[in-house]
Amino acid sequence: MKTPSLTLAFLTLGLLPVCAEKPNPEGLRVQVFLDRENFGPGKIDAEGGEFTKKAILRYQQAHGLKADGNVKSLPIDQDLPGTIDYTVTAEDLEQIGPVPEKPEEQAKLKALPYGSVSELLAEKFHASEKFLKELNPQLKGNDLKSGDVVKVPNVKPFDMAAVEAKRTKEEASAAKESAEGAWLDVDVAEEMLEVKEGEKILAAFPITPGSSSLPAPKGNWHIETINYMPVFRFDKEMLYHGRRGENGVLTPPGPNNSVGVMWMSINKKGIGIHGTNEPETIGRAASHGCIRLANWDAVRVAAMIKPGARVVIR
Repeated sequence: MKTPSLTLAFLTLGLLPVCAEKPNPEGLRVQVFLDRENFGPGKIDAEGGEFTKKAILRYQQAHGLKADGNVKSLPIDQDLPGTIDYTVTAEDLEQIGPVPEKPEEQAKLKALPYGSVSELLAEKFHASEKFLKELNPQLKGNDLKSGDVVKVPNVKPFDMAAVEAKRTKEEASAAKESAEGAWLDVDVAEEMLEVKEGEKILAAFPITPGSSSLPAPKGNWHIETINYMPVFRFDKEMLYHGRRGENGVLTPPGPNNSVGVMWMSINKKGIGIHGTNEPETIGRAASHGCIRLANWDAVRVAAMIKPGARVVIR
């Protein structure tokens, strides 16, 4: 499915809500609805950008609605608040720690946690840090303490504790391709990944699919392994030239690992579908041949498929 290219058409025809109020409450409600339905609008910011439009169209197609981008066809509960109050917990603060920039320094740590409370809250509630700070002018990095209350988007929180509980080691033998169950349809040009059952779209999420120098490998593949909280081998030769180098270092697990909290390998050496430590770059910054999602979306994808699931990259 190709997305209409005229952004102004969505606005002037009333296909996306327009509001002078900041943040836009109607735009926020649309994004929250889509996110709760597993049609990811990208980072929640109440602005309704490119990925919000793509999510609307795919939700409409999946539910037999006219795929025209008109939000009036979405069954949004108008009583559902766009934001809720969230109380910062002691467990949240335990997930904050140092995050060195250099992989060689990261390799010396046991984990790569969140670098600040605002980073944790933004990921927990699928939002941009900028938008979170618009909702909470008092939010200043690590100044928050346990018991403080903040406004956050009304989505299902990304639960790091649940992800850590599912931490797995890479299986010794790779899974074989299976035609059963859900499969992944990756559209490189649209920068969208769809989870499908047959031809029905179950969910859709924005991605970064490779780069001009190391594009995502088009073709038919399958998922070999699904690994929560992976250790990542940072190797410049592999990242930039697609071949294993001699000076790679192992970086520990955590949300600030280069591949985030999830690695789903495909049967193409060195290539996987994974999370990220930079969710705000999804759809903008290039990846090195892999399919990159926000951590909260990568975990949702992993929950919908099994090793052996078909992957079509086109």
